[in-house]
Amino acid sequence: MTSWVPRLLPRNVRSLAASSENQRVEDGRRHQEAYGYFLPIQTRWQDNDQYGHVNNAVYYSYFDTIINHYLIRYCGLKTGLRTSPTVGFMVTNQCTFHTPVGFPQIPVAALAVDKVGRSSVHYRLALFPPKPAGDLPAVEHWDFSDGFFFGHPRLAQFAALACTTGSAVHVFVNPATGKPTGLPEDFRPGLLRLVTQLPNPPMAMEIARWPRISVRGNSICFPSKMTVHFPASNKSQPHNLVCDERSRNGQEMDGEIVRDEVKK
Repeated sequence: MTSWVPRLLPRNVRSLAASSENQRVEDGRRHQEAYGYFLPIQTRWQDNDQYGHVNNAVYYSYFDTIINHYLIRYCGLKTGLRTSPTVGFMVTNQCTFHTPVGFPQIPVAALAVDKVGRSSVHYRLALFPPKPAGDLPAVEHWDFSDGFFFGHPRLAQFAALACTTGSAVHVFVNPATGKPTGLPEDFRPGLLRLVTQLPNPPMAMEIARWPRISVRGNSICFPSKMTVHFPASNKSQPHNLVCDERSRNGQEMDGEIVRDEVKK
């Protein structure tokens, strides 16, 4: 959300706008095109809890699996403390749960890279359930051993929206000293292959607490006949804001608002 929001919106609506931007980011993270690499995950009987679905703690193991699988398979990671010049320590991870999965479903885990630092890697993660067709997805043994990349026809068997999203950060250290060390150069091509941009879904706002504010498409409609249009993001253009029939405190404002400036 651009810097005009605090000036344009009333104070009691600012938190709504900030919350909506966070929701837009999360919505983007739920789409398949936000990820580059996919690995089917066979759920296990022991993954289910007494509520009949995979327990929340187990999702972290699914995400740990796809991260290390990719590093070993496509980046050449060596996992032996005595034989590897560098090892990855997980310093933070997080999950957001939307809908459950359960045994014997076979969801597909998804991986992207948000940032590659000198000694750290920031991951974007998701889990996509199979489509509710009644049958298990038709995956082959090499799908579990090799995974597949975005655009593979196998993805058509899985839901378009993730049931769970997450993030994680690896810091790579020298196993002898435990101190951070630079990433091996042969890691970087495989990691950079997964650097992807988040898709830009339409603005979605939770307005149940604000009955006098309505949303139509990409417009926020205020009771003072103020309509705020959020155009689609375009890298070649600034985020413009166009207001029609606006009035605030009884004063008419005409023109185009670009960031913090009003053009008369």
